[in-house]
Amino acid sequence: MDGERSDSVLAEVTHWFFEDYLPTWVGVGSGTIHRAPDFILDYWSAPLHISSPTSQDWLLGSDAVTGLAGTHSNGVAGTELFPYGCSGSQGEGLSRRRCGY
Repeated sequence: MDGERSDSVLAEVTHWFFEDYLPTWVGVGSGTIHRAPDFILDYWSAPLHISSPTSQDWLLGSDAVTGLAGTHSNGVAGTELFPYGCSGSQGEGLSRRRCGY
């Protein structure tokens, strides 16, 4: 991918990630945006692979993916975006979570 196209993809992904996805996810998790748990299906679908430092799993149905909407976050400490091409990219975010809420 050439530099100009890479910049364009990065700009589009950055806008989507920071202006749509991340504010919605954090807002729903913190309770400042009220949406049904299936809001997550606007962004993710099954099968979905999830992982953490201690586990990994495949979520095979919409109900399992919707269960992710119960995780609470009070913000994002850091992010990084990687465009792979004109049709794919990766976004990583380190969220600050509160247990027991």
